[in-house]
Amino acid sequence: MERKIRDILFGNRSGRSTALPLVHTASAYFIQKILQSREIQPRPCDVFLGEQLSYFFVGRPAYKSIGRDIAHWEMPSCVIMDFQANDPKRMFPFDSGAFSKGLVPNYATMIDRQDYELEPTKDVVERYIGTFFGSSRSYFLGEAVNKKDFLANHGILPTEASLHALISLLNGERIGKELDERRSSIELQFDEKVELDRGAIKAVILPEIYLQDKNFIAEIEAMGAQVITYPRFPLNTDHYYFAMYERCNQFYESNGYFDV
Repeated sequence: MERKIRDILFGNRSGRSTALPLVHTASAYFIQKILQSREIQPRPCDVFLGEQLSYFFVGRPAYKSIGRDIAHWEMPSCVIMDFQANDPKRMFPFDSGAFSKGLVPNYATMIDRQDYELEPTKDVVERYIGTFFGSSRSYFLGEAVNKKDFLANHGILPTEASLHALISLLNGERIGKELDERRSSIELQFDEKVELDRGAIKAVILPEIYLQDKNFIAEIEAMGAQVITYPRFPLNTDHYYFAMYERCNQFYESNGYFDV
């Protein structure tokens, strides 16, 4: 019988690692609105048609928007939060939008998307990170376990195509220039609003210009969140995502989220 990802995660050769927080990334304007309303509402989805969903990635600010010369309210920002009591609707080991829009190599997309779907629980995330990456830090850095070692260690058979495809994707095999860390970022979808009560948010990353609004910053801190900022330079939008990752990395290191 062909094994799926879950069978490997609960097998006797699986690993386990710390689950990083959830990250919801958007333009600073929308993060501001989220913080002021204290909730993240699902919105109509262009991938799962007919559904309203909100998206999070485990540990990484992996959502991307395209732009070059942008205003401060268009700059990327994010909220970092622990797993919520809300039950996620779905979880995938990659960006389902990139998968559906043809940005993932054919060797992976020719397999049914449902074959990659994971049970959306913290336990499964911990098992997945430990098995496919070895540690939470390796996951954050996008350093998956070696493909050859993985196939041998778990005795993956030629007929178990989804497992071959996934480890190939995580190892960056035949990916084009359009695909980045979203190929290996764990995605969670929620179909109900996520309420941001005090303590739900651990940190917020914003352009540092928002420090000028002391009342807004005080509102964030009153929610129990750490405010983290980055400066604006006359650079391509992509450079701001590097700043986001660097700030996330510092936050995780300072708060003991990484295992090695």
